[in-house]
Amino acid sequence: MNVDEILNTGIGNKDKISNSLKPSKVVVVAVKVQEKKKNGEDLQVPLIQFEVKHPDAAEHIIISKVKQLSGEKVYCSSTWYTTDEDNKIQKDMPLSRLLNHAGALSIAEMVGKEINTIEESKDSHFLVFKAY
Repeated sequence: MNVDEILNTGIGNKDKISNSLKPSKVVVVAVKVQEKKKNGEDLQVPLIQFEVKHPDAAEHIIISKVKQLSGEKVYCSSTWYTTDEDNKIQKDMPLSRLLNHAGALSIAEMVGKEINTIEESKDSHFLVFKAY
């Protein structure tokens, strides 16, 4: 399409077909460590990304957020790789809460684990791990 065609395109009358996946139990098939931003800059803290098999998706999807319960509040956070002074995964952080919930002692032990997912929020329909 050229610019003129784009500028003169009218509004259609067909509803959008949802391509979002419904919350379901997924299986972790691989774990990745993201150390760079999309623009190539280094991240200050690595992000742990979980490649999962969703029962309704032909391709694997990546999840790097977890919905967790802290006190009486439910919130969603990224699975940043933060460590304590002993270079262990920091206790009571989203990543450690996810590992505890899944019964994994290390990130590598997440491969093969089945975990429930949930929508991130009412406004964001991306799937995140449910760890509560």
